[in-house]
Amino acid sequence: MLSDPVIFIHRTVGMFAMAMAAVAIFVGLWRRIELPKLSAALLGAGTILLAVAAGGPVWNRAKNGDIAVMVDLSPSTRGANYRKADFLRKRIAELIGDAPHTLIGFAAENRPLDADGPLDEMASDRTIFSPPAADAILLFSDARFELPEKSPPVDVAVDAGLENVGDAAVTRLEHFGNEISATISNTGPSRKVRYPGETGTAEIMNVPFSPIEKGTFIISRSVPRGDLDARVELNPGDLWPENDSLSIPISSPWRSGKWWIGARAASGWRFFSPGEIPTGADEYLGPTAIVIDNQTADGFSPLVLDRLMQYVRDLGGAILLVGGDKAFSSGGYSGSILEQLSPLESSPPRAMRRWVLLADASGSMSQIPAGGISRWQAATEAIIRLLPTLPPADMVQIGQFADSVHWWIGPTTAAEAAKSSLPPAGVFPHGPTNLESALVQIAYQSDAKLPTELVLISDCDAQISQAEQDAENLRAKQIHLHVLAIDRGAALGTIRKISAATGGTVALQFDPGQWAAAVRDICQSARPTLFYREPVDIRTIGQGRTIGDETARVWNRVWLKPDAELLADAKWQDVSVPMGARWQVGAGQVAALAFEPSRSQIEAWARLIARGPHDPRFSVHREMGSRIHVALDAIDGKKYLNDLAVALEIHEGENRSSVPLAQTGPGRYEMTMDAPARAQIGVLRAGDEIIDEFTLAAHYPAEFDAVGNDHTAMRALVDLSGGRMIWPGDHGRVDFRWPKVATPLGPWLCGGSFFLIGIGLIASVGRRK
Repeated sequence: MLSDPVIFIHRTVGMFAMAMAAVAIFVGLWRRIELPKLSAALLGAGTILLAVAAGGPVWNRAKNGDIAVMVDLSPSTRGANYRKADFLRKRIAELIGDAPHTLIGFAAENRPLDADGPLDEMASDRTIFSPPAADAILLFSDARFELPEKSPPVDVAVDAGLENVGDAAVTRLEHFGNEISATISNTGPSRKVRYPGETGTAEIMNVPFSPIEKGTFIISRSVPRGDLDARVELNPGDLWPENDSLSIPISSPWRSGKWWIGARAASGWRFFSPGEIPTGADEYLGPTAIVIDNQTADGFSPLVLDRLMQYVRDLGGAILLVGGDKAFSSGGYSGSILEQLSPLESSPPRAMRRWVLLADASGSMSQIPAGGISRWQAATEAIIRLLPTLPPADMVQIGQFADSVHWWIGPTTAAEAAKSSLPPAGVFPHGPTNLESALVQIAYQSDAKLPTELVLISDCDAQISQAEQDAENLRAKQIHLHVLAIDRGAALGTIRKISAATGGTVALQFDPGQWAAAVRDICQSARPTLFYREPVDIRTIGQGRTIGDETARVWNRVWLKPDAELLADAKWQDVSVPMGARWQVGAGQVAALAFEPSRSQIEAWARLIARGPHDPRFSVHREMGSRIHVALDAIDGKKYLNDLAVALEIHEGENRSSVPLAQTGPGRYEMTMDAPARAQIGVLRAGDEIIDEFTLAAHYPAEFDAVGNDHTAMRALVDLSGGRMIWPGDHGRVDFRWPKVATPLGPWLCGGSFFLIGIGLIASVGRRK
């Protein structure tokens, strides 16, 4: 047996050698060989030792190893007896005596402990058991961690303080339509539950089916109107308040509802003015369609416009743009996100105007008024911000004037000008304001092929001697003079007369922060009206025929974008003009109507593009606890849909990531991940198709998912490592079962044999003499 102190490797050889040694000794005695008694005894003993050595004897001797005492100081072990220093020292002495050992505390990482120091809690979101390089480990822990791949032998000292722990926790919170559902687990005394924010619940309220006794309970509650998020929490009552609550955002009380942005919302729709539109990303999980009814682009904040784009492009939403006197060209859609969304172009596809934009570059523009930037910087910024809002096909020429005109760019299209880096290097304000020379030069250089809108930003501090002639020159070349007067310069009155004579405008704005908006308003008013108040008959096309024809009393002149699907048109001046269209934007759809339908007609058009029910080929299963598990079954009739690119997109504010689902069986795709610390939006996609959308609740760290001794994990650990469990009533010394060290005895026995035989022979020779 390998556990015997001494074993013989060559037992048969040893037995034969012993037999031969016995025969040799017997023959020597029988023949009465004359030898001194001492020599005979030494020779006999040497012979026996040599025979024993022939059997290959090995000594299995025990050798004590290094002991590591590991103490779990993670938050989940609050209440453990071993967290008291005196108890821990006494328990270690009981189990290992005065054997040398290393004391190590651990939670998220290991750290040495002072045997006489305090046992302070170590912060941790998740306990990590990382065995050190030791020959044996004595472990004080609840075993609430993932098992290591390998470990030295671990003896687990089960702590009585972590047996039958009382803890109540909100383990799961989910949102379904108008209802939230909370799962509460209680292993201790009765507790109370409340929903903070619920009208009329300043105090904790008892819920009839709350966990009065130990057990697991599911509590459901309707989401009241106006709730932005749902939260469920328990009253204090245990050592782990971290798991007493969970929260989840609520997009709206009617997540499957419809939004109407405008002044004439239909019944059954959720109404918003542009300034009231929700800005939270999760809010946009709810509406099946959003109607933007005759609204200007600048009525929306930049954040809301970004949310509308994300709603369509990323979440697969549907938007219907409705025309009117504040929409499309009349609503300043050019260069805005609404223009990007719309399948109808607000501006004509060919140049209808020439825009000449000039900034005053005289020395006075170097002044820095309150606000921290110079007049020159504010003027150039106003021109740069104007370019994307101009009709893309219109021609643009940009420059500056002082003693003479210096051109930055052009003539080129507004779309190309918007891509340019402006102003060019080396330009700066200097010299006098020679405005009259600039007007003469521009009139002389214009060819009058296109109406020209001449837009100046100037302090009007100039001398003009031939106002009537200047106005006539501009008028002859179809040039309309528009001026943003940023100060009351000496020539302001004269400039007003020239502008009026050419059909232009003059606006006063002394606040540099408002110059960009003022220039945009000037140019918007200078554009030709593309809104008409003359009836036209709307003819529906394709799927639009399901809605039917009608007569529009007011309408917008628009143009169909490439790749857009025409849904309605009308005859105007013997030309067919588009009146309705739709197209795909990312995962969603946008439709646009260039007229004002009735409310019932708008609802019908919205239904045409609203997101319908999910694809019946896909079935989604979700488990939403401390670990998120998503499974998708894809089957078309009796045919499994294999090799699909299925992924869960995670949206957190502006950040986005993707977690692929692995195919685990025919038509079966699955993924598992930790619940997030902050609320997130999950969008499940199969290729480009959106299969499901849901909100992931903000969850507490995994450290607080469960508390108390995990006996199953303890047994798995000792089975893995070859240790054993030490129960609270066990006070005996731990048998660490140190490994045996095999020491061959053959060489030592041979050496001893030769020594005895040698002495014996020497003694016999000396006697004969």
